[in-house]
Amino acid sequence: MIIPSFTLPLHILATIAGGWIATIILVWFIMDLRHYGKEGFDFRKCRKDNIPYIIDCDIGSGNAIGYPAEKKKKGAGRIYHKSEAGAKIDPAISMGNDEPIRFPRGLDIQIHGTLDAWPTSLRNAAGIQKIKEIRRKPVFQPLDPIPDKELIEILDTPDDHLSHDLKLFIERYKIANPDISQDQLRVIDKKLDEILKNPAHRLVSWMRRDDLATMLQADDIDVPPLLLQMITKYSPGDTVPEKFPEMVLQKLDELKQDPDLSNMASPIINPARMFEIVNSLKSEATRTAIDPKFGAFRSALKDNPNAFKTTDITTLENILRQMFVEDLLNKINFMQWGIIAIGIIVAGAVSSAIVVSVIGK
Repeated sequence: MIIPSFTLPLHILATIAGGWIATIILVWFIMDLRHYGKEGFDFRKCRKDNIPYIIDCDIGSGNAIGYPAEKKKKGAGRIYHKSEAGAKIDPAISMGNDEPIRFPRGLDIQIHGTLDAWPTSLRNAAGIQKIKEIRRKPVFQPLDPIPDKELIEILDTPDDHLSHDLKLFIERYKIANPDISQDQLRVIDKKLDEILKNPAHRLVSWMRRDDLATMLQADDIDVPPLLLQMITKYSPGDTVPEKFPEMVLQKLDELKQDPDLSNMASPIINPARMFEIVNSLKSEATRTAIDPKFGAFRSALKDNPNAFKTTDITTLENILRQMFVEDLLNKINFMQWGIIAIGIIVAGAVSSAIVVSVIGK
């Protein structure tokens, strides 16, 4: 058998070889791009489908993931769904400023904290940063023990709740009184130590130093209820005599006769003074601009969708309720189809049994 032979022109062989090489290079380039430039495909999808791109960033570590903001197809269409990042809410329904970062040709990028349902804009971040700069001024030095995050929460607290919350922060961080000198503090500390160590003053030695200073500094009308609170809290001794509170009050009156302790200022800041300093910080943040149009306080808190205004919380509740109902209905539908399928199988089995019995006769 003679095997026919043929030859291809050199230019055709070169074209085939070039095609294979180009295909290999193209496949390699696409695989490399998908591995090292995945965001490019996501950006293309966002521009093509006119949807935003979400960056979900962990505030502590700085680690982030990004993905196109694809909404759920049915029902609660205001949810951007991504299982590994949780649900993110369409910022269009928020009352705050939620302007995305805008790139040419229609690419909008929204930045979320991991636990934030709504995005944080650059204006929000700039406002918060400006407040952090303002608080470093010497006039606001008494606020130094309070972390930035908690101070921002204080500034966003309504005035009718602020006085109560400030007492908790003063107790937690032992904020020093800015109106008392270091020399005064040294004299008071020395005197308080002497009182607490002196057996002659055992009626008050069960108190902590800060509590004793508070009692000596408080107005006479406030001392009895404060004392009852301390007795209940610390319960000095196994049994408390009936006249114990009266005896302690007499001892406190005696101690107040000491020239170093009479009319003394507390080493811990007064809540009213703390309220004044916080309001001063809030006023300066309101006056300080991060650009010609927007003040730091407004940008950081009042325009921040994650400040959770009442209307936004109500909207979020409605969305979550709607999601729950939809998931429940989906499960019910699945159960219904399962029951129907089981019914069909059972009916088929019964029919087959009847047919077999008839044929057997």
